[in-house]
Parts: sequence; C-alpha cells; structure tokens
Amino acid sequence: MNILVSTLGASWEIIPETLSAFLFDDSDPLKDFCAGLRATGKKDAQWFSERQYRDCMGQGTIDELWLIATDQQKDPKRPTSFSLNEGLEWISKWQQSYEPARNVAIRVWVLDGIPDISDEDHVKKCRDMTMRVMAYAHRFGCAAGERNRVIVSLACGRKTMSADIQDAAYCFGCDAMMHIIGFGNDNGVVAPVKLKPFPKSDLMDDLLSLETEESLFGDAGETPLSKDCPNVMVRRFVSDGTFLEKIDGRRDAATYFYSSFWSDQEKDCYDTFPILRTLSKKTQNDLRAFRIGVDAGCGSAELALLKGLPKADLHCHLGGCLSVAEMVRVACTLKQKIAEQEKLHPAFGDWSGEPPCAGESWKDWRKRVAGETGVPVSYVAPKFLCLYENRVRELDQLIYGPYVDEKSFVSIAPRVNGGEGESLDLSPYERLGDLQGTGLLCHPETLSECVRVLMEHARENCMEYQEIRCSPINYASAGYFEKEDVIWTILNVLEEFKDVKSSVVFIASRHSDESRIKEGVALCESLSVLSNEKGELFRKYFRGFDLAGNEASKKAKEMTELFEPIKQACLNITIHAGETMDVDSIWQAVYCLNAERIGHGLTLEKNQSLVEKFRDRRIGIEMCPSSNFQTVGFVDNYYGEMREAYGRALRTYPLQNYLNAGLRVCVNTDDPGISRTNITNELLKAARLTRGGLSLWEIFALLYNSFDLAFLSYKEKRDLLQRANEKVKQWISGNIRDVENRVRGVV
Repeated sequence: MNILVSTLGASWEIIPETLSAFLFDDSDPLKDFCAGLRATGKKDAQWFSERQYRDCMGQGTIDELWLIATDQQKDPKRPTSFSLNEGLEWISKWQQSYEPARNVAIRVWVLDGIPDISDEDHVKKCRDMTMRVMAYAHRFGCAAGERNRVIVSLACGRKTMSADIQDAAYCFGCDAMMHIIGFGNDNGVVAPVKLKPFPKSDLMDDLLSLETEESLFGDAGETPLSKDCPNVMVRRFVSDGTFLEKIDGRRDAATYFYSSFWSDQEKDCYDTFPILRTLSKKTQNDLRAFRIGVDAGCGSAELALLKGLPKADLHCHLGGCLSVAEMVRVACTLKQKIAEQEKLHPAFGDWSGEPPCAGESWKDWRKRVAGETGVPVSYVAPKFLCLYENRVRELDQLIYGPYVDEKSFVSIAPRVNGGEGESLDLSPYERLGDLQGTGLLCHPETLSECVRVLMEHARENCMEYQEIRCSPINYASAGYFEKEDVIWTILNVLEEFKDVKSSVVFIASRHSDESRIKEGVALCESLSVLSNEKGELFRKYFRGFDLAGNEASKKAKEMTELFEPIKQACLNITIHAGETMDVDSIWQAVYCLNAERIGHGLTLEKNQSLVEKFRDRRIGIEMCPSSNFQTVGFVDNYYGEMREAYGRALRTYPLQNYLNAGLRVCVNTDDPGISRTNITNELLKAARLTRGGLSLWEIFALLYNSFDLAFLSYKEKRDLLQRANEKVKQWISGNIRDVENRVRGVV
C-alpha cells in the first residue's frame, strides 16, 4: 500500500497540488500544468515525473492520503480563513471531481480541541500525534512480511508541523519526501520538489513492532466527515505526549551511549548494565558520586534505596538460611508429628527440652537426647525449637550469646597452625547453625518450609535469581526420607515460586568420607539421565557442584580424581577457597579442579599472576561480606573503634581492589540465617567494609556481575540480563531525582 502523509494548514489547495504530483501523466488534464512548469525554464527544479513516483511507489499509485491537522476554526476577521471541516469538504469535492484521485482513501487525524499551534504544550502534543501517525503508517493494513510505502509532504501547516513530520519521517523512515514551491511569478505555477528520503531507523524497530492501533490511539475511532463526504474518515485524538517521550528517550539514550562508549574506555575496567550507558553524563557522574556505607546515620535510607534493585545471590547455603524466629516457624510444621512421637515414646513426651550441657555440642546433644528418649534423632531439634515458639528472644540469646551484638560478632574464627600452615578454624561460626541444617531439615515438611522461607526472602529483596547450595545426602534417612525424595521436595517448592528464577548446586564436603562425595556425584548422574518428568525437573534446576568445608582438611589437588566425573560431564564448578587458607588454595581450585567461580577468595591478592589469570579467564569471585566480617574480621566504616578493640589490626576488605583490577566479583549471603543478613544488607555491608564506601555505579557493577556469573545456559542468562537491565531502568526512573538531590545536598 502507498500512503501519502501530509499536514494540513491554512491553504487547503496545497493538498490537491501535492496529491496531483503523483497522479498525472501526459494524457492527464494537468498536462498544461506540467507544460507551465517546463515553460518557466527552471531547469534546477526537480518535480515528480511518472518515472520518479514509480521509483518510490513501485508500479502503483497513491492508495491513501493521510492528513494531520489542528481543530481549525474560521476566523470572522479573516474572510479567506476556513474551518477544518470546510477545508476537508473542499478537498473532498476536488477529489470527487478529479478522476485520477477518486479511489484515494482520505484519513484525517485531528488534534482535538486545539484550533492552532499557539504555545509549547500545543507543539508537544502535535509532535506526539505526528509521531503516532507516522508509526501507524508503517503498520497499517500490513500482512506478515509486507510493508507500506510511505511518502511524506512538508508543504502544509505551521512551520513546527512541517518540522514534526520531517522528524517523524527521520525516526520511522519514508520512501520519498517532497515539498511544493512557487516560482515567484504571477501565473500561480508551482512545482513539487523531491527531497531525500529517510531509511527506517533501527533504533525504533522494536518499539514499532510493539505498538498497535489501540496503544497508539486508544479508543479514538474513525467517523465519516459528513453524510456528503463519506470518503473522508476523521479521527479526533487527545495527545498525552507519552509516545513522544519514548521516542525522545531512545534518541537521547543512543546519543549518551555513543559518547559513553568512547569516553569511558579508560574510566571503568568492569562491565555494567547497558542501560546505565544511555544516561546523560551528568546522571552517570551523580551515580559515581553517590557513595553508601560511610555514615551509619544514613544506613536505613541506603538500605531502602538498595532494596528495590534487581539482585542475584550465587552463594547461599540452604542449611544456614534460617534466622532464629524462622527456625521456630519451620519446626512448628512438625507439631502434630512430634505429638505422635511423644505418644510412641513416653520418655520423649516427658522430656522438657533442656539445652546442651556445658561443653556439649548441639550435635552431640541431639544424639544423646534421641538415645535417652528412644525417638528418631530428626525430632529432637524440632521439639526443642517448638518449645520456644513464644520465647524467640530467649532462644536467640541462647544460640548467639555475645554475638547478638553485631559489634561483637566479628573475627570469631581463631587461627590455628597445622601441617599445611596457618589457617582459620570456622567451627565457632558453624556451631551457630547446628540447630538448623541436618538438625532440622531431615523431614519433608521442615525441608519444604525452609525452602519457602528462602524464596520469600528472595521476593522481599527483589531477587531475580538465586543459586541454592545443599547436600541432599545429609538430609536423607534410609527407608524414611530417601536422597532422591530430598531433591524432589526442594524442587517442588521451587516450582511454586516461578517469579524468582532458581538453581540448585550440590555440595561436596572436603571433610566428608570419599564415599559420600562419590555418592553425591552418582546421585547427580542417575537423576540427570531420567527420561520422565522428574528427570526434566532435575535438569531444569540442577546447575553443578561446589566444594566446601575446611580447606585445611583436604586440598583441592587431592580431590582431582573425585571431581573427574563432574568435569567429564561438563558441569559447572565453584570452589570454596581463600577463605581460611592462603592463596595456594585458590590456585589449586582453579588449576586442579577447573573452578569457574571461587567462593570468598579473600587471599587472592597475594599472587598477582593469579589475579591476572582471574581477569583474563573471567573467573568469578563470590564474596560474602557479613560472614567474611564475622569469621575473618575486616575494617567496618561504621565501627572505627574496632581497630583499637582488637589485639591485631583488622584487614581492609579486598573487594575494591578486585573491582579496580577488572575482576568479576559479586556479593552474596553465604549463610544468611547464621550471619543475620539478607542480600540487600550484603550490598550495604560490602560498602561498609570498603574504605570510603562504594558508589552506586560500583554497586551496579557488582549486581551486573552476579547475573553475568550465573550458572545458566547462554539463552537463560541473556534473558535474565535483559530482565535485570529493564528493572534497573525502572529503578533509575523512580530514584534518580533523590540521588541527584542528595549529591547536591538538597533535602
């Protein structure tokens, strides 16, 4: 279909002159008009010949004439003026009297209620409507794979209207553009001049594909001009400027992106969300200037700001995800089962829930109570926790003791010397989680509820993706809760929360018997080849293996043979390394086990050659600020007095250096229940552990890395990054004004 689009102004006659340029030939009644043009001797003038219009329209002619007009009214003081309806009626009469034009459909878009372009608001609304009409012209009546040929005339209307339609043609493309000129003589001779066409801009491609007639014009339908002019269809439309804002926003973004690409090549050595490069330099500089994690008085406001950002957590242990209150909640799902056990085992019913004796671990306590009462060990911790349903603070104090105070919960892992050199002993930290993990999750109901709690955390903190680490074999009980059933229990709950994309990573423990590690590998192999629905479910969520546990108990190089089936199957591998031991532990994880990511990696800086290898191979580093602070100990901007409170100087957290070196570092929760944290708080904690805090620009880089490092297929990761990029765009729209004001000290 060939569509001629023009504005309509105070000279309705220009419309017939414009349209006629495409309709006449040597046999046409307008041949005298053509001769008049040639008689002027204006050889430089270019008018549309038969060949020229066929070049731009194929072998057809104009099928539809589209006019964009204000709601023009007749001016009593100007005898030559006319109303919009009068002008359209004259155009209609001319069309019916001129044979070549009779089959041309006429559609008119009216800027309803605006008789003339008289102020800035009118200009904006007219531009918006013109953009909508031009966008629609490219889609109107097109079947799949077809396109309209669009010709644009600049001859009519206010100068702003001519500029608008030219701008719209620039955005959406046109096959030809024309103007009408006169020759400055008295014989009224005019000439249609052919101007340069515009190719369709790729920048608007996807926007054009999304727009429909309804989205462009709402419920503004077409009606005939009058009973006498049924060939002229009029659509009155009230513009709100929103479509124009989309167009201008895209063009501004493209300009900023181009300038950012060239000017920031030396400024940043890390990746970030593409949408940030489309912001103005002023806005980008504000995001770089806005720093968080420096002033404790701003902590609450900064957490609120960070909460709405899209996030991913790649290092989260299921066995340590519950707070004290949540442990009680999970345990209470077994109240009925506990009552049944109390009837079967009277000694268990009589047990009043005494905590461990002095010097007794929670694990030894569970075994002792189970032996004394005859109950399965999986019911001991749940009953104990249920007894504290209305005494959570008391239980919190019992578990954490002095560590209830955040200032005291720091550097609790003592240094020990062994045959492999100095390392940290994480036992004091791990004991804080003894009432959850295998103590609580060895039952389908408690395990299901635990996963639900974790997913609720994800929703609450705007998490788009998370990887859950677990040891299914540790939660299994032969003949009662088989290891396969442990997996199905976890995955079935994940299926309930499809709004948060999740994955499962199996944990192999360094301190476990080799047979247990082999059992975990064999479990993965057996489930991954299932051809039924369960097999599909497993393959949907399972992502790879993690090696965790005391780094001193077994080196990575000693695990090479055990990990060979994992590597042969091309599974993803992440390794805990550099948390409790020196940098050689990281080197072994990379070179002996082919680690794609490293958990913690706190000692990496001690080997600069390895730092370069991490950058070159784009190996990820999963940092966990709260647990790193609590076990190893680092300087916190909120607690400057801690430097003097500890016998040795606290170290500076290496995260900033990793970013500056171009390493792909991300922030995670580790054991959010034990560390009393969540993913939002971890972003703030990362800033608190960084000298001078972190800028929002750096926060975005950390978030981008967390998505880019996800153990997902190429397509899944691409879709995830696109979704996160869109969420960042929404966050910027809602928060940038506040950021700019705070940078400038405006309250």
